[in-house]
Amino acid sequence: MPILIDTTLLAPETLTNILSEFILRNGTDYGMHEIQLDKKIEQLRQQINHKKLVLVYDEDSASCTLLPPDQAPL
Repeated sequence: MPILIDTTLLAPETLTNILSEFILRNGTDYGMHEIQLDKKIEQLRQQINHKKLVLVYDEDSASCTLLPPDQAPL
């Protein structure tokens, strides 16, 4: 069962590690220009802060993913 994670309760370095793992797991195809990992982490962090993405933990796969809020579990 997926669990919505409140990212404000995570230590900043924990969230950075989760975002880094998410980026590396999902590939690095950024089109014409490659974006540095730290820049991509900051972009994801901003999307989380602006509530465009939420962090979800999946117990079955023991991994986290980012989803738009309308696709997240209640």
